[in-house]
Amino acid sequence: MNRKHTFIGLSLLMILTVPEEKTLAGTELEERNQPQTSAQAVKRPTTSIFSYLLNAILAIRQNEAVPVEPKYTLLFSVGAGGKIVDAESGFECASNCEIKLGDALRATYEVVPDRNYQFAGWSGDICNTPNNYDNPRCNVSVNWKQLGMERQLHIKAQFARSADVDSAGSTEEFKVSSYGFGFFFSDEMPPVTCYPTLDNCSEGDQAVWHQPHNYATGDFNADGFQDLLVMPFSNAGYVRELEVRPTIFLNDKEGGLYRSDSIFEGALAAGMQFGYRVAVEDFNGDNRDDFVVAAMGTISREPHDYMDFVPERYLIYLSGDDGKLYDGSNLIEGQENGAVMPGMSFAHDLATGDIDGDGDVDIWMAGKLFENNGLGAFAIQTTSRDIDGLPDWAMSSLIADFDGDEIGDLVHAEADPNAEVWLYLSRGEPNLSRRQRSLMPVGRFGFENTKHNHMDASDLDGDGDQDIVIGQTRAQPYYEGRELQVLINDGSGNFSDETNARLGDQSQYSTGDGFNQGEGFVRLLDVNADGFIDIFDRRGDAYHPDTAPPSAGASIWLNDGTGHFVDVPPTVFPVVEPRDLAPQLSENFTSWLKDSTPIDIDNNGAVDVVSYVVTNPYPSKRYAESTLYLLTAKKLLDASDYDT
Repeated sequence: MNRKHTFIGLSLLMILTVPEEKTLAGTELEERNQPQTSAQAVKRPTTSIFSYLLNAILAIRQNEAVPVEPKYTLLFSVGAGGKIVDAESGFECASNCEIKLGDALRATYEVVPDRNYQFAGWSGDICNTPNNYDNPRCNVSVNWKQLGMERQLHIKAQFARSADVDSAGSTEEFKVSSYGFGFFFSDEMPPVTCYPTLDNCSEGDQAVWHQPHNYATGDFNADGFQDLLVMPFSNAGYVRELEVRPTIFLNDKEGGLYRSDSIFEGALAAGMQFGYRVAVEDFNGDNRDDFVVAAMGTISREPHDYMDFVPERYLIYLSGDDGKLYDGSNLIEGQENGAVMPGMSFAHDLATGDIDGDGDVDIWMAGKLFENNGLGAFAIQTTSRDIDGLPDWAMSSLIADFDGDEIGDLVHAEADPNAEVWLYLSRGEPNLSRRQRSLMPVGRFGFENTKHNHMDASDLDGDGDQDIVIGQTRAQPYYEGRELQVLINDGSGNFSDETNARLGDQSQYSTGDGFNQGEGFVRLLDVNADGFIDIFDRRGDAYHPDTAPPSAGASIWLNDGTGHFVDVPPTVFPVVEPRDLAPQLSENFTSWLKDSTPIDIDNNGAVDVVSYVVTNPYPSKRYAESTLYLLTAKKLLDASDYDT
């Protein structure tokens, strides 16, 4: 034996002769200092000094390095509705737990749903693939070589409220599938808030919302299938402890979706108070999808700081070489080094596109043009106030090439004091500040009373240029009713309002039985694989629940091939309602097709739909839940079936 091995052998002998009392005392101290937020005690596998020594001896014999001090950590995160257990060691975790490993590990962790809940999938660094995300058992092994790595392994389990999906039924067009693939929970009780004035204050008597609200589809793992980005929403009016986070659900390529926090660097996206519109683009030019979230900030409605504004950061996530998404928000001018942008304001008006014709994707939000350097870093090039003195508070905006010069044009829809919509055509000019503006047609509810909630552009009539559809509602009575406006392009960027001729009567959605709250969004896409662009319009809840169908929260307008549209009745959508949930929470009033969005889950060209059901216990309402589900298309929709 050479001197090196002799020294190590003597060192091992000294370790073996350490008094047992000291070893036990050290272990006990380590366990007392262990962070643990679960309501149940964590039981960890005990460290075996003999196992460690055996591995060290084997390493010596194979001329390998002896492992360094253990630094490997397991971080457990358990969603509401269940726990993670390891029966062999007695480990249990029901919220957030941490294990600092002292020895190699080979364990099988298993999920145990609470009563009336079901397992929704693993979402962390392990067991988060299409093949095993829904397996209730997750095998974890950490060998002795890994112990010295300063690394964290995130083990995450999600649960969802159980439901009798069969009772939701199906229609000829759609069926409920993948119920419970996503779940958002809150038990935070809000403080006293006052709205609309300080004379109208109320106690926070029910848990704050935690609901999916804004969505976008993208292929975030580059497998050729559409994934889903969700930006949840919660109560505004005060700064919550609950932070809402962009959440991605990957396509399992078998007609389902599963949550994947592991796609984010650090296994979790940044938290926000009020994230709103989202857009998916390739911002850094690597041919992979990135995304941006437009923040709104918080206007306080608490009596002690009523109407104070609390700003926050806009978020952008950029794809990395390893396939993960990295927080690139520091690359936005004014947000360097974690800063909140000076003068940050509402970004209700998010739009993306190549506004300067240089081949990359720029961002317009909060009345500011963020110009891309081609790598995903953004500088403020100009603002709406700099251009024409327009207010930076706009309802919606749009970037598209309306005059065919391969340079993006800007549509900017104001909110106050009137509903002017301005078009900034490039006409070959890449600099937005040098362009002339022109007014667009007046909205459906008049010049002073229209709110242009959201807009989208595509070629509706098949003539090769970009037309516009705007989802509009009333300023007064506030957000009551919703109609679409169709603006047809002549190819040179001149628009005519052809709404009545293209859509026909919409009064049921603004005054009739389908009279809805006006919040929503417009998506222009081919929903039935016939080569023509159709309209998907999401609306708010119906104001007349006794006469409106539960599915009135969305509609599809099918293109007949000439740019004229047939309204598919919302009754084609089956709906999961609170009465379908365990234990039959029928008292809940949110029995609607909630905040739905289109997605082609199986690449067959037939649009599928994502929605969710909200539940909370009556009458205490001490928590709030939102459970996502999918409506899978059973056939391709045909305009002739609904043309009356």
